[in-house]
Parts: sequence; C-alpha cells; structure tokens
Amino acid sequence: MPSLKVFIITLASFALPTALAAPTTPSTAAPALSKRATYHPSSPPERDDYCGEAVPTYTYGPSAPLVADCQGMPQAYPGPGYWTVSAAETNAAPDGWIRLVASGTCAFEVRWSWTGAAQDYRFGTNDLGFYVRGHANQAEAQDGRTL
Repeated sequence: MPSLKVFIITLASFALPTALAAPTTPSTAAPALSKRATYHPSSPPERDDYCGEAVPTYTYGPSAPLVADCQGMPQAYPGPGYWTVSAAETNAAPDGWIRLVASGTCAFEVRWSWTGAAQDYRFGTNDLGFYVRGHANQAEAQDGRTL
C-alpha cells in the first residue's frame, strides 16, 4: 500500500478448513502460530499499524474456530507493525485470499476486494486486534467457539 492511502480490503473467514472434528472446549496449551505474508514490526511514533476500510467475513457454527486460538493471534503480534502483501502474491492465490497469521483452529486472511486489480498493500496489527477482539471473545462464545 503506498503510504497511508485508504484501500478496501475484505477480511477472510476466521475458520481453517479441516476434515477433522475439533474439540468443543478450548485447549490450555498455547497454539502454534503460522504466517504467510511478510510481517514488519515498527516503532512509535509510526502509525502504520492501521489499514483502510475493511469488510469482515466471519465463520459461525459448530465448525467455527476456538476463541482461545483466535485470541492468540493479536497477542503474538501486539504491534505496532504491519504485514505487506504484494499484488503478485494476491494474483497468484487461486481465490485471492492471503493468510496473515493462523493459530490452532483460527486463521486471519485478507483479500484485495477488486478482482484482477490487486495492488501492493499493508494490513496493520491494530486492525488485526480490532477484528479479532470484536468477533472472538469468551463472553459471546458457545462451547468455546466463536458465534
């Protein structure tokens, strides 16, 4: 993303596709984190951990991710910092979704919202925390899963 330009980015579903049934209660062990896009930590007074507008898409139901797994992602990347996603990487992905980070049953992916018109962009740690905290919290969980 050139500088602080506002881009519309669509957030992916939080659920990881899996053929195996996941446990119905959160695990007490810390899930292993994985990532695909390039992460860049930054130092204050930089405010590069915010992105432009986004339209979140969440997964619900019995196959939804465990809240504890989702909460591990912003804890692992508290910021400030951002991920860079290149147009080439977006165009090479069959469905355009780029995984920024995954933890156990939970993944966070982004996609450029215009098909075929991808540009390089950034996605900030503040935004990751905002969307995860807004969706994946124990108060609104059912059987430890996001609702």
